[in-house]
Amino acid sequence: MDFGVRLETAGYMVFRRIVKLDMVDDLIGGVTLVFWSRANAWAERIRIQTGNPKYFEWCEWLAERITERRVKLGHEPAPTRDAAWRE
Repeated sequence: MDFGVRLETAGYMVFRRIVKLDMVDDLIGGVTLVFWSRANAWAERIRIQTGNPKYFEWCEWLAERITERRVKLGHEPAPTRDAAWRE
């Protein structure tokens, strides 16, 4: 749950253009998609039980944007993409 709240914050910050989607995707995109794939059904049940359709809305929104971005641009993990990086 705590991690989901952090993703809510990240999603809202991307929406408000405080941080860029590409940066969030690079940093936490993979774990966001894994989290939402596991939390989606649970969040939907909570929404129904509480009558609150906004529950974890920004987490869902962020996962959808990351998915769209990766479909459009592809995705290569950092260890592969940035293997030549040196300090």
